[in-house]
Amino acid sequence: MNERDTRSSWLCCYPSMRSHLRYAFFLALGFVWMTGLEAKDDVDTELAAPKTSAQVATYDRMYGVTVDDLSNLPEIVDSLQKLPVRPWVRIVFHIEDDHTRYRRAVAAISKVSAGIVGQPADSTYVARLSLKAYSRRFRKFVDAFPEIDLWEIGNEINGDWLGGAVSSKIDAAFDIVKNAGRRSVLVPYWNRRTCADRNGYWLTWIDRNVSAKVKSGADYVLVSVYGMDCSGSEPSPSDVGRFYARLGRLFPHAALGIGEIGGSERASRRQRAVVLRYYLHLPKLHERDVFFGGYWFFRQDMVPAGTELWKVLAKGMQPS
Repeated sequence: MNERDTRSSWLCCYPSMRSHLRYAFFLALGFVWMTGLEAKDDVDTELAAPKTSAQVATYDRMYGVTVDDLSNLPEIVDSLQKLPVRPWVRIVFHIEDDHTRYRRAVAAISKVSAGIVGQPADSTYVARLSLKAYSRRFRKFVDAFPEIDLWEIGNEINGDWLGGAVSSKIDAAFDIVKNAGRRSVLVPYWNRRTCADRNGYWLTWIDRNVSAKVKSGADYVLVSVYGMDCSGSEPSPSDVGRFYARLGRLFPHAALGIGEIGGSERASRRQRAVVLRYYLHLPKLHERDVFFGGYWFFRQDMVPAGTELWKVLAKGMQPS
């Protein structure tokens, strides 16, 4: 996430309602669902429709959260431990910090999670790192934590705030992760053509700028989605199905999913709860869909255990 982002357009809208009964409880919340939520995402029109359940292969479902600050580690660990399903925990390694600062946290979180996704460079930091510094940072963290199997080689890769040499930085991190025998996670930033930044439409940028070796070799492609920062609405289920179809062709061997959600930094917790419920209840929309989620505000909204948003996540988790 562009974690100090002030670019959020304050359009307070939410995903379109499905007729399925699982969304009936949304009505009871009394939210006003603004117009535009049924609009199709601006994806290529030739994309195939999402596959039916009869065609979908079995992929293990992952539930993930993001921890961006570890200053209250005991409460974070307790909150993670009390969830009904062990989550994947994405740890943001801050640019100011050396890997040694995280030894205790990685050890503690490893005991209560399904696994850790290491993020040595949030999108906010990438422009501050030269290619050499980016590579050096990844090498240090990957070498320091052999217990971490999943490494995010690029965060919100198509955002114009990442500066230059992004493709080269992704390639360098990919090589480091692969040479260490670990798995790579690539996180693009969703947009619509109507709200794209200077780098343009996200899928077009990926097609043109991600190298062939990363397209062929990435293990996970998990999309960062902040609808309030764009049109004000989250992509509809059919939108998600269509962009999974496109990503599935661009990355023929990668598991697909949602890599980061949270509504907006300015969103209320009530609004974030709506967004979180929406993604937790999305059906499987691609044969390689593993979900994940990566809720950004875990520390802020779900610690200590038992907060309202913690309960939303706990209720939405379903053992595979």
